[in-house]
Amino acid sequence: MNCQILRTLYVRANGEIPCEDDFGERLTLGRLPDDPATPAIGRILENEAFGRIRAAFARGEAPWPEVCRSCALLRPDEAPVDELGRRVIEKLQVEASLACALRCPDCSNLQQIRHRKGPLHMTPEVFAGLLDDLRNEGFAVLSVEYCGQGEPLNNPRFPELLATARRSYPETLQRVITNGNHDYAARIGDAFVEETVVSVDGATQDAYARYRVNGRIDRALAFLRDAVAAQRPRGGAVIWKYILLASNDSDVEIAEARRLAEEIGVTELRFVRTHSASRSVRAELPRLPAGGGKVRIEAHPSFFRNVRSMAGRGGVRISGAGGAVHLDSLTIHEDGTLRLVGWANAAQPVSEATVAVDGAAPAPLPLTVPRPDVRRQIPAFVSVVCGFDVWVRASAAGSAGPTLLEFRMVLAGGGTSRLLVDFEDRPLPMWRRAARRVARMVRMA
Repeated sequence: MNCQILRTLYVRANGEIPCEDDFGERLTLGRLPDDPATPAIGRILENEAFGRIRAAFARGEAPWPEVCRSCALLRPDEAPVDELGRRVIEKLQVEASLACALRCPDCSNLQQIRHRKGPLHMTPEVFAGLLDDLRNEGFAVLSVEYCGQGEPLNNPRFPELLATARRSYPETLQRVITNGNHDYAARIGDAFVEETVVSVDGATQDAYARYRVNGRIDRALAFLRDAVAAQRPRGGAVIWKYILLASNDSDVEIAEARRLAEEIGVTELRFVRTHSASRSVRAELPRLPAGGGKVRIEAHPSFFRNVRSMAGRGGVRISGAGGAVHLDSLTIHEDGTLRLVGWANAAQPVSEATVAVDGAAPAPLPLTVPRPDVRRQIPAFVSVVCGFDVWVRASAAGSAGPTLLEFRMVLAGGGTSRLLVDFEDRPLPMWRRAARRVARMVRMA
């Protein structure tokens, strides 16, 4: 039994710390003190609620069965991983604001505004108190994500939040998830943001506004353009997030989105399958544009409840020919599709990267995710934007998982690195035998 709850920390604008899942958010696990200068985070993360989570996972049970059975993030087949106990927060999710001008049909924003107590906006003072508390308690924070049940850029002091996080954790990745219906310069200014994710669910105003009620696609596309101009030259990624809905899933609409993504110059166009009432019924992996260029296919976490993970703590790293590939995780989905998360980097710029599964034709491995942690670990590597998070259609892998992954990196200065990960001990389920996984490396000039 496993869940993100022991790897991440979600803090609402009013200081409440709930479960991160949309359904599980009805559970409040703790609350920041009214006085930002009062230390509390260590006590909160060791309180009765978190103790209940740890004890239940250790028994292979859900801590709140009536709630957890509807949770999109619960992974019944995985062993528990308690990063919070190791003083590591993989993602600090901050609800900068509960306010939002859009009225998306499946959003709980209005309901939350009616029933919640406390302020609508996270103040920089409260945020600074939280970050100071985390730092004093010795927590490493790998990423800060500004996202919640409202629109983060509606916080009138949002640039101060970015600056506060940069002061407290200067090397931590910051990710802003926004609907983009804002003036970029007024809301972001000249701040560097490692990842800017803009939700634009459509390529024309008609399709877009059927779901993003009150939204203007011209403003969202202008925001994307301004983000690209401000962030990409500095190494920041700009991602167009396109949730596939019944209102925007036509072949014409998708083709226009791909054209606009190329024209604007975004790092990635991310099509997302959703589970909501407005979801697309046409959007299945086999028929979507996959691989190549900027396109990535993703899905709501609820699709992955019974996935199997071959990732153990620390992952697998292989090196050779002046470069390396690190596989943080490999997830096997029920249809045999693989999700690979990790990074590839070298002492020279990487002009092309691919991955092949069990001898199949190589698939592109887009290096589009900023990984400042890699540069800190290995200063000789040249690129900060070296991470990948990709789905690979691997029918040869089947549900039992792959035998061999072959990564290739073509270096701009000449030469190719060929790096192999060979998974052994196939007789038993590999996601339960991560400790016996063997990685082999082959170098090729």
